[in-house]
Amino acid sequence: MIGESQQQAFDEMEVRVFRDPPAGYVAEISMTDARESCEIRNLPPKSVASEADMRSYGIQLFEWLFPDKLLHLFRSARWSTEMYSRSAGPVSGVRFRLWLEPQATDLHSVWWEALHDPARDEPLTLDMPFSRFMRVNAPRGWPISERPLRMLIATSNPEGLGEFGLTNIDVALERELVSKATSSVRRSLDVDKPTGAATLDNLRRQLESGYHIIHVLAHATLVNGQGCLILEGVDGKATGVPFDEVAKVIAHSSREAPYFVFLATPMTASDQVGETLVRLAPMLIEAGVQAVVAVQAPMDNHKLWLFIERFYNVLIRTGVIDMAMAEARTRIYSPEQWEWAFPVLYMRTPDAQLFHPLPESLEATVRGISTSD
Repeated sequence: MIGESQQQAFDEMEVRVFRDPPAGYVAEISMTDARESCEIRNLPPKSVASEADMRSYGIQLFEWLFPDKLLHLFRSARWSTEMYSRSAGPVSGVRFRLWLEPQATDLHSVWWEALHDPARDEPLTLDMPFSRFMRVNAPRGWPISERPLRMLIATSNPEGLGEFGLTNIDVALERELVSKATSSVRRSLDVDKPTGAATLDNLRRQLESGYHIIHVLAHATLVNGQGCLILEGVDGKATGVPFDEVAKVIAHSSREAPYFVFLATPMTASDQVGETLVRLAPMLIEAGVQAVVAVQAPMDNHKLWLFIERFYNVLIRTGVIDMAMAEARTRIYSPEQWEWAFPVLYMRTPDAQLFHPLPESLEATVRGISTSD
């Protein structure tokens, strides 16, 4: 598993998957000094978490993504960096960026986080920093040194959810969960709750004051095939707001777009809510956000608390988001359960550095407060 002290140096690996009609797909792996590509004719394996053996599915997915020459290059790169790390120092592994063709919605619905190399005991995404990487035609956001970071917990639980086939959210429970999970980093993080109704206009006004992190708790659904976030309409009832409008509001305030957005699937939601919410993540990246985590299925409150606590603790201390994701997955990993694979990370920052690390004195304080396993 990855250790937090190992985050300082990684070899970079980018795997690109795109459609190539009529053959099927092309997968390409790129390292600093090597590149290989391969046609893949069959469809990637799909899975419903409750109906498949997790390790078996992860191996099927790995073997689909890494046939022949690509497998040789992947394993050679991984083994060489690990051997170098043990003997010499600074390189501690491979940072794995998975680029998926933006228009290939069938690829984005695959549970890539379950990837499992059959030569290893643990899933790939526990052994190395992993993200769904996007290339955006815009300047990168350089790491922020400002402290405290400002975070907004934006919640929406309007009346009339039943008309969309959705259930009420226990907002108090979920807010308390986030509040407790971030308590160890409160010297470096200010957390605000929204004021007023959960309308799109009110969210826009709230964001004008400027936030580095937005934690969104709301239902999502499809309306006429279009992804929508369920907010409060002018009549106080639930209404579906198209994802593109939500992305514009979150990313296009008068200040700089938030660096990070966490899209939380409510614990009371169905799997379809999480699957739909994932569609919003790449739209936020395109709109200007540096990184987005979307939870693609509901998690129980204890596992969610454990994940969020470790995730925000590592993110605030180190500023490296794919490391924070790997550490948080490790904390809740169980070979018989799927929840460690529910969170999905999209990012556009190649080195995953969103914030500068905390000064040593402040990090020592945070480490002392942080809960242990």
